[in-house]
Amino acid sequence: MVLIVGGKHQGKERYAKENYPDGEHVFDLHERIHEVLSSGGGYEDLIEEIMLKENIVITCDEVGSGIVPADRFQRNYREAVGNACMLIAKRAETVIRVCAGVGIKLK
Repeated sequence: MVLIVGGKHQGKERYAKENYPDGEHVFDLHERIHEVLSSGGGYEDLIEEIMLKENIVITCDEVGSGIVPADRFQRNYREAVGNACMLIAKRAETVIRVCAGVGIKLK
């Protein structure tokens, strides 16, 4: 399992395709979490389903920087994305942060 994180529009998807072409790709995990939370569900089942897959490459935007939102849903969403990334990073063989298209190996 590979987790690739970074800011919006920093080249995570391109990096994943170029460096891990044979893996099953899950792009924009943060958007999938948003959809699940918007429909009233919990993100934990989604994360467990993703982590069961063998050769998977996951990209996710970093959403926890900046001003803390006043809206409760947005705060819960940021926390869910952060928690999901921590769970995945713990199990992942490789964790990479992409900034300006450059991958920096964290794990």
